[in-house]
Amino acid sequence: RVVTIDDHHHSCIVDMGQKNKVAEDIVRNIAMKYGGISWIGCYPMKGKELKETGVLHSQSLAWDLGKTVMKARKKHEDPIESILEFLKEDRGIPGAHIFTGKVMDINREFGSETTHGFSMGRVTLEGIEEYEGQEAHLEFQNEWLVAKIDGEVKCLPPDMIALLDPETGEPIRTDLIRYGYRVKMIVLPAHENMRTPEGIETFGPRYFGFDEDYTPIEKLLEVEDD
Repeated sequence: RVVTIDDHHHSCIVDMGQKNKVAEDIVRNIAMKYGGISWIGCYPMKGKELKETGVLHSQSLAWDLGKTVMKARKKHEDPIESILEFLKEDRGIPGAHIFTGKVMDINREFGSETTHGFSMGRVTLEGIEEYEGQEAHLEFQNEWLVAKIDGEVKCLPPDMIALLDPETGEPIRTDLIRYGYRVKMIVLPAHENMRTPEGIETFGPRYFGFDEDYTPIEKLLEVEDD
């Protein structure tokens, strides 16, 4: 079952049946009726099931990333390089810095939260520093989903895109991005559980409406290096 509630204590219980995706669609529509925000409790499971299907240690990873950024600030080190080094050396996650730019255009689809269940839009970055003369485009639906540089796809869901403040390492969310912001873009591979056929069906580009087949960032970046 999925339990939903909003700030005014309106609540609803949805029986999930055999297809989690159906329950998600129902709950997303309920959230739209709530005005776009809903608190949700869902997917009860046994410990064994969680170990087999979950993305484990996510909370501790977020905690450790925060400590890494704070340490870099105190030592006046590059926070983005510190993040990538920590991910690779400590967690075995091979991330990459692929663009540095300035926000030149933001196109938000106002009302998409209540019509589609996502905050949707596009952002254009003008390359600066070593990326001067290049242009990056990002598509978002609540989260950063697709990144293209000079028209070439560089990252697709479920792989992850993060825009970070170059000075502080602070993540810049889709709802906080503004014209003129300077950002560094890094990409990270999704957990192996999200790259299974079932995972791609649930989290891949076509689920979000993009006419692209999923290609891991490792292959996309290999093409870039060549």
